[in-house]
Amino acid sequence: MEGQRRQAQLGQEQDNRGRAAESPVQIPKLGWRDILLRAKDGVSAHNISIVAAGAAFFLLLGLIPALASLISIYGLVAAPSVIQAQFASIASMMPAEARMLLEGQMKSIASQPHTAGFAVVVSIVLALWGGSTGVKTLMNALNIAYSEEEKRGYIKLSLIALGLTLAFVVVGAVSIGLIVALPPVLAGMGLGSTGKLVGSIARWPFLLVVALIGLAVLYRYGPSRETPKWRWVSPGALTATILWVAGSFLFSFYAGHFGNYNKTYGSLGGAVVLMMWLYVSAFVVLLGAEINAEIEHQTAKDSTTGPPRPLGRRGAYVADMLGEKRSEKW
Repeated sequence: MEGQRRQAQLGQEQDNRGRAAESPVQIPKLGWRDILLRAKDGVSAHNISIVAAGAAFFLLLGLIPALASLISIYGLVAAPSVIQAQFASIASMMPAEARMLLEGQMKSIASQPHTAGFAVVVSIVLALWGGSTGVKTLMNALNIAYSEEEKRGYIKLSLIALGLTLAFVVVGAVSIGLIVALPPVLAGMGLGSTGKLVGSIARWPFLLVVALIGLAVLYRYGPSRETPKWRWVSPGALTATILWVAGSFLFSFYAGHFGNYNKTYGSLGGAVVLMMWLYVSAFVVLLGAEINAEIEHQTAKDSTTGPPRPLGRRGAYVADMLGEKRSEKW
């Protein structure tokens, strides 16, 4: 009798909290309450604000080499100097001081003499290697959000970071080219000024989709754990994308109207604003990872790729353990 009662309670919990959910959309309200409360606690327990600050520092170190590789790759099909104007057309979400600082760096990089043939390949690889510092730092930060220890060796970790950096740079270069080319292409199809307007508006949803996919890839391959299914990294990627856009806009507005960073820091004002923007960006990326981790933590079903395996044998902490229950009330 006691066993039947316990089985009935377990079945009710599975229904009420999403313990048997095959995807995030099957998790009910009570389960989402558990997820959000645990994610809030995880931000504090994992010291995400401090981890994001460290990630922002290393992202800043890797940003200039990444820009150099972006300009080098883009320069294979167009004049490197062209990317400056195109970058300015899509960087309006950034604070003005940070944008001007990056534009100055891009101008300096683009004005340098460029090599050809094997030498350009070597220079791109070296720039990507330097730029991968920031990506590697994010990967280590994601391990904290997912409660994982780094189990990959230095070479494997570096190669994954290099591959992700290359993918992000190539996608960035292609995206910039498509975004800038879209308005004149639509205008050339006989749509005139309407085509330019449609192209100018359409670039923002396109950028958001690119950012969403990029974050999903980072969440899937960044942590040192068994690879999760795409549907288990999508909610955090969507949340982080929305928060990144909103946070960038609000911080840009604050820095432009109330910050007075130039008065406080003088010539370092642009660098400080850029660092703060990178901090906001790193924080929302890690927050999205915390949400993804707790979503996987909510279900007893296997959220990793490959054949279904029982709890404790899935190679990922949040997939191998069930998250704790919270209040019974919504």
